[in-house]
Amino acid sequence: MKILFVNNGLAGGGVEKLLNDMLPLINESGNYCELLILFDDDAKYLESLRNNGVKVQIVPKKIYKKGHFQRILYIMNYIKNNDFDIVHANEFPLIYYCSIIKMILGKKMPKLVMTEHNTDNRRRHIKLSRPLEKLIYRNYDKVTSISDKVQEVLLDWLQPNDRDKYVVVYNGIVAENFRNSKPYERSDLVPEISGKDKLLCVIGSLTEQKK
Repeated sequence: MKILFVNNGLAGGGVEKLLNDMLPLINESGNYCELLILFDDDAKYLESLRNNGVKVQIVPKKIYKKGHFQRILYIMNYIKNNDFDIVHANEFPLIYYCSIIKMILGKKMPKLVMTEHNTDNRRRHIKLSRPLEKLIYRNYDKVTSISDKVQEVLLDWLQPNDRDKYVVVYNGIVAENFRNSKPYERSDLVPEISGKDKLLCVIGSLTEQKK
């Protein structure tokens, strides 16, 4: 199976960390995947992915700077010329780009999948965007959400008729990394900490969309 993942970039967010961990494992499984990104600014995981044998294609800067239409055209031609079985989109605006490409290519488009990562975004605070969002999401063959809550609010927003294609797939981890990990001493983390102080650990950013 040949899979193309598309993402904005490779900075240090949760989506990028997941791709960095997951894509090499997909290739090791006997399938093939590669990654197409819009830009390589602050690309924390670019070298890591390439060192692990994952092809990372970057939209040329001269194309990126020309705007949405040229980016969509570039991605569409890349899909057409590489015989993928699945295209998997993450993040806005790429979920829009890929949906539009499917409208253009029709049956020539590979199976189209996307992942919803957050419980909120700015588009959901614009009432007029709901009809557009319903159209965009309708073009996907499968829509995965990373948690039950993410899927709940997404379905409440879209009110789709084809609910069967909406599924929850929890983010995975490389379990071996945790089995082999060693605990830190409290003083290594915060030298001035006392025995009565409490340490809190937060996985993810402290933002509204992560609630």
